[in-house]
Amino acid sequence: MSLRLALLFFASIAVATAIPQRPLRTHASQMRLTKQRQPSLADHSNVTRWFKSQLLDHFDAQSSTVWSQRYFVNETFFDGNGPVFLCVGGEGPSFDPDVVITGSFHCADMILLAQKQGALVLAIEHRYYGPPGSLPVPDFSTPNMRWLSSRQALADISLFHSHITQEFKLSPRNKWVSWGGSYPGMMAAFSRLKYPTLIHASVSSSAPVQAQYNFQGYNDVVAASMANPDVGGSSSCHDTIDSAFTTLGQMFSKRDQRPAIEEMFNVCTEGSLFDDANCASLSNTLSEIFPAQSNDPLCTDPACNIDLICQDMTNASLGSALQRLAHVTAKVFDGACVDANATADIQGLLNTTIEGGQDRTIKLARNLLFIRHAMPDLSAYSQLIRIITTSTATLPSACLPFPSMPPSLRLPCWNPTLITVAGTLRALASFLSTVSSTHGVLFLFRRHSPHFRLC
Repeated sequence: MSLRLALLFFASIAVATAIPQRPLRTHASQMRLTKQRQPSLADHSNVTRWFKSQLLDHFDAQSSTVWSQRYFVNETFFDGNGPVFLCVGGEGPSFDPDVVITGSFHCADMILLAQKQGALVLAIEHRYYGPPGSLPVPDFSTPNMRWLSSRQALADISLFHSHITQEFKLSPRNKWVSWGGSYPGMMAAFSRLKYPTLIHASVSSSAPVQAQYNFQGYNDVVAASMANPDVGGSSSCHDTIDSAFTTLGQMFSKRDQRPAIEEMFNVCTEGSLFDDANCASLSNTLSEIFPAQSNDPLCTDPACNIDLICQDMTNASLGSALQRLAHVTAKVFDGACVDANATADIQGLLNTTIEGGQDRTIKLARNLLFIRHAMPDLSAYSQLIRIITTSTATLPSACLPFPSMPPSLRLPCWNPTLITVAGTLRALASFLSTVSSTHGVLFLFRRHSPHFRLC
């Protein structure tokens, strides 16, 4: 099977509207066989390596500062003639050696294809996203965040390409294919577009390359999934969720009904919902109990997939739509109280230490990288960074309706921080309107669909 045909095969798998249970089991067994044929994870020294000459700033000719970028290598299948498969890092769990052996959460299908193609398997850690010891800066203070950008990270890939080419004595016949999902999927696609002479093809899964502020399309996909019987949803489940959040929004608008919400959803601090910002925090928490980015039909934990959630949401014996939502929430939290604390939500973004500042990089930085692609106006983007990183923004005085939310799955309140900074945003446009490739293959799959799971 040629590389191009093999990539087309995996693309056809990824865009399927649903994956039945049996292929998922088959995929898991293939992963076990793959792992058995490869180096032991105990031998980390053979898998984990460091590119010690990565530039901190690729766009400052007067700066020669370098840092050590962590990457991972699996040479098991490579005979010198095959392609190079590069798993691009980014959001999600930090890479560990397993990423080039089973693919872990990031690039599992890459590993399966690597065996057939005799590929050299690589995984490069995104700057700022690794654990302590693999970071380009001593802390996450605002001045040190200026080198965190997708533009710098793409240049990292280019210089890394030169390093690997010399290290393994590669030639033009060793075609490079970049892989990634979500934000790393964007990076995989952009690396092909920006460096077409280096990256021959890209497999970009669930990558929102047409970045939009207030991504309504994302919520549309989630809503459609809750109504899709192929993954355990139904129109009744969808409508009940819609009704539950509509009722919740109506109760939020009446202050005397907020104590009833606290009791129903076991909110940790009594009286916390009299702070409107905490209304937004709670509604956001409740929206996140639904498996919006993956759906595992084989899971057994309570309310862990769409089918199990919809069984409860359509069970009339559990009470009203809102009571059913509270029932599902209690299962997800395993009886623990539900925190509704907007101040605590923001505090994680203010921690600048290496040990405790992961929220600042993973949450804040990921969102800024995404928003940057949706904002052609650099002055507005700079203002946005100043507002968020200095935390001088004030929360809204009222629990405002979620703007532009489709009626099929609406939430009662908008994220208060984004409301505040929304005024700084000007002309918003898609980063890319069309993507094409004449020399190689580029696959762009739709934004995080719970209909399928690649890992």
